[in-house]
Amino acid sequence: MNVPQRIIEASAELFIKHGARSITMNDIAAEAGVSKKTLYEHFVNKDDLLGRTLDFLHAEGVAEREEVVGKGGFTIEAMLEITRRTALKFNSINPNFIIDIKKYHPLIWKEKVEKMDKENIEFNAWMIKEGIKKGLFRSDLNVDIISKLLQEQINMLVGEDVFPGDKFSRAEVFQTMMEVFGRGIATDKMLKKLSEFDNTKTKQM
Repeated sequence: MNVPQRIIEASAELFIKHGARSITMNDIAAEAGVSKKTLYEHFVNKDDLLGRTLDFLHAEGVAEREEVVGKGGFTIEAMLEITRRTALKFNSINPNFIIDIKKYHPLIWKEKVEKMDKENIEFNAWMIKEGIKKGLFRSDLNVDIISKLLQEQINMLVGEDVFPGDKFSRAEVFQTMMEVFGRGIATDKMLKKLSEFDNTKTKQM
C-alpha cells in the first residue's frame, strides 16, 4: 500500500469513529505512522484529505454494491444483502462524521456528498426499474419520486434529530425503514417471495 492510500485509510477510520471536527492532522499522521511533513507532502490541508477520504469511502461502497448485484443482477437476495450491509455500516458510523462535514466543511459537502447522493439516487432508480421489469415492484410507481424518497429517508438516519443513537439502533431503524418501504412498493409476487425467504431463514435459525 502506498503512503497516500495508507493516510486515506487511516483518516477514514478516525473520521468514521470520531467525526470530522475533532480529528486533527496530527491525529491522522500518528494513526498512519507518518510524519506531519509527509502528510502535507501528499495533502494540501484537511479539506483536501477529507474530500479524498470521502471519495475512497464512496468508491468502496459502490464496488461492494456492484459485487453483490454483479453476481446475478437484481434479485431479492441481492437487495436484502445490500440492505444488510448498509445497515451494518450505519451502525459503525459516528453521526458527527456527516454532521461535521455539513456544518464545518460546506464546500466539501457541496462537492462530494451531494454528488454521492446523486449517484445513489441513480442506483436506486436502476434497482426499482429492474424490480418492475421482473414483476417484483409495482408498475405504477413514479421511479423518480421513489428513488429520491428512498435516498432522503437514508439521509434522515445520518443525523440524530429523529432517531438519537442513545435510544435507537440505527441498523434496526434502517432495516425497519427498508422493510416498510419495500413492502409498500412490492407486488404480490414480491411479497410472496419475501414470505418464502423469511420462512426459510426462520427454519435455519
